[in-house]
Amino acid sequence: MLGKAAKPCCFKNLNMKQLPVIWQWNRTSWMTASLFGKWLAGINNSMIKQSRKILLFIDHAPRHNSDTQYSNITLKFFPPNTTSKAAALNQGIIKNFKCYYRQQLVKHVIFRCAVANSSDDIVITALDAAHWTKNAWQAVTQSTICNTFRMAGFVNPNTQNTLLTHITIGGLSLTTNEFIKIDSETPVFNEWNDTNDNLMVVDADCGDNITTDNNEDDDMPTKAPPKVIEAMYMVRRLHILAAI
Repeated sequence: MLGKAAKPCCFKNLNMKQLPVIWQWNRTSWMTASLFGKWLAGINNSMIKQSRKILLFIDHAPRHNSDTQYSNITLKFFPPNTTSKAAALNQGIIKNFKCYYRQQLVKHVIFRCAVANSSDDIVITALDAAHWTKNAWQAVTQSTICNTFRMAGFVNPNTQNTLLTHITIGGLSLTTNEFIKIDSETPVFNEWNDTNDNLMVVDADCGDNITTDNNEDDDMPTKAPPKVIEAMYMVRRLHILAAI
């Protein structure tokens, strides 16, 4: 994870090695060749400790070092202008990760609206982003990763002659409406939206037998409308959310 400060204020009194992500920084918070090389060296050391060797596919970005050799990592570069279809990350992994990350972002904003007096009171720190990044990546399932590799054309070499088969990739990106509804089935504050419990089932064949003599509905408890001061309070919170 990249930032502009070596140790932001929100990291005060924190052990940087205990962060849920690897924190790197520079003046622009952009990935550079030196940072990428440092990250690769860290991955290589990790593979050495695990006695593993891996094959890593990357694109031909200027920041990606192509001349460095690693003992436990073999680098393979995608052909030019094929990354959008050949890279598994672009076939759903990145989008899946961003959806989980933004779920946490939206929930954070809504939660802060309950206690904020203005939009300035809703603050998102680098530490928040670090934890959301970790949680979002852990939410991406192994099956999602496997499926995106298949969509990118990675197949079993025992069944086909080539490891990478270029195929036509289809599908639509998430719309704004889909993004908003992405967590509609997710429980919030340990409460489920069991709307089915509030539904009344009426048998169409018995509709003619319904009479108005037995007004049992009159005995059903009804929820009192909010008081004026409560309604004004909720409106003020909505204005704060809309101003973000």
